[in-house]
Amino acid sequence: MKRTLLLSLVLFLATTAAYPQKVTTILGDAWVGIVVTADETTREIKLRHPDPLKKDTFSGFLQDDYKVRLKDGSWRFLQMSEIEPGARIRVFYKSKTRDAGGQKVKVFSIHRVDFLGIDKYDMLREALNVPPSTPVAANDGSKLPPANPLRLFLSIQQPNLKQHFIEWVADWNNREGTKHRRIEIVTELSNSDASLVSFWGRDDLVALFPILAGTGSGEVEENYPASIYLVTKESDTVKVLWEKFIFMPREELPAPARLDKEIEKMLKAAKK
Repeated sequence: MKRTLLLSLVLFLATTAAYPQKVTTILGDAWVGIVVTADETTREIKLRHPDPLKKDTFSGFLQDDYKVRLKDGSWRFLQMSEIEPGARIRVFYKSKTRDAGGQKVKVFSIHRVDFLGIDKYDMLREALNVPPSTPVAANDGSKLPPANPLRLFLSIQQPNLKQHFIEWVADWNNREGTKHRRIEIVTELSNSDASLVSFWGRDDLVALFPILAGTGSGEVEENYPASIYLVTKESDTVKVLWEKFIFMPREELPAPARLDKEIEKMLKAAKK
């Protein structure tokens, strides 16, 4: 029962945050939109609906002491100039009253800002270390390139999963390399035919909450959301051949056999 409730919570956070209209999460009310203005003096942020044909708007005031966390773990104050017009962001806010000319008025106080990128593949671009403006084409039925050996670049955030796929490549080459084709792991994206990418989370998740899952020994473990992609890069475009959103433990493997079979299926299909 507990696992079902936690899974429902995570899915709720993942789906509701993707909509531009006002939604309510455990982190507060949220709104996704395009920045119209971000006033340095008043700290007011104005957003419009991502669809220019719709007239929905939002206006709120960023807290004076709002800080952002950098990749090295340090914190600093967010400058209003960094919230540029045209950016797609998600704001979390609460209703408060403010004194204006001797009268109490209701305003929205923003306590969190998420920069979302241009679409749902922002984290994928970051994992591949390509420019944020790089076009990403969703799965259109394309197959893996026919190269032999297939040069595979690994961008896998989870060390145990990366080690597993290194071992899997060696096993594949031993079992199927002659019949189908071999795989060569390369260290540069520019020198690859395809890339296997895995990282914690997903672009439209509000927070990285775990679900609880029972183990074979009767214990309970925490499983966290993760995204896995198999992609190619043609010219300046990243093409998604296969993608999977799963829950996996921090330290152990997420039923890797299922992931292996998906990739093996694509390798074999490319020969047909």
